[in-house]
Amino acid sequence: MSDKTIVALRGLIRGNPHWGDNIKNIENYLEGVNILTLEIAGAGTRNKEKSFFSVDENIHDLRRQFKEKCSTNDNHIMAISFGGMIATRWMELYPEDFKTGILVNTSFKGYSAPLKRLRPKAAKTFLKVIFIKDKFKKEEKLCDISIADRGEKFQEILERHCKLQKEYPITPKNGLTQIFAGLKFKPSKKKPDVPILILVSENDQICHSDCSKTIAKAWNAPIKIHPTAGHDLSNEDSTWIAKQVKEWFENYS
Repeated sequence: MSDKTIVALRGLIRGNPHWGDNIKNIENYLEGVNILTLEIAGAGTRNKEKSFFSVDENIHDLRRQFKEKCSTNDNHIMAISFGGMIATRWMELYPEDFKTGILVNTSFKGYSAPLKRLRPKAAKTFLKVIFIKDKFKKEEKLCDISIADRGEKFQEILERHCKLQKEYPITPKNGLTQIFAGLKFKPSKKKPDVPILILVSENDQICHSDCSKTIAKAWNAPIKIHPTAGHDLSNEDSTWIAKQVKEWFENYS
């Protein structure tokens, strides 16, 4: 599997630093697969740039990075939440770029109701935290809706993400722009012409797990369900993700 590259995208108001060590953990588990993390404009290491108002604008920007940084032909894309929307549209427009796609905890307009795509508590939290100046309070509220584990892992993730809030703060305008772009995104009813695996967390408090189940049913796509994790599945259980991806590659690559 050493010639494979997985392009990895994060979700709303999160950037590449929020992967933590989990990308390396997944790479190690997959024995030589290279993971290329692309940064969405307006978040993470690109937090000083302006976010784009549409999914298509994000794709054109990210595809330029992809063409510059990726030299392999056996390419796949793995994307979380808002990143999953970008990945879906990318595969619609340029199916030749990827052999398979892995969508994690995502949702689409036209497939699921708005209050399932962005659950009421999560919507209120996002609108509040965008304007909270206290970095710890901001991150505590975000972790409360994105992390289901309330043990040592929660505290570990919270402390790490608080440091990232200080280093890579996202502006209120960029946060709202990303939310708006995600809510209005509506893909085709037809599945992209690329094999797709759906991964979903049963305890997702941001995007209801039914959203991923609806996509899987509409596309007749395989789905794997994590029984306990929350929205930020990669931080809660990257090993589980790696196991599903390895099995996926063995079956479809």
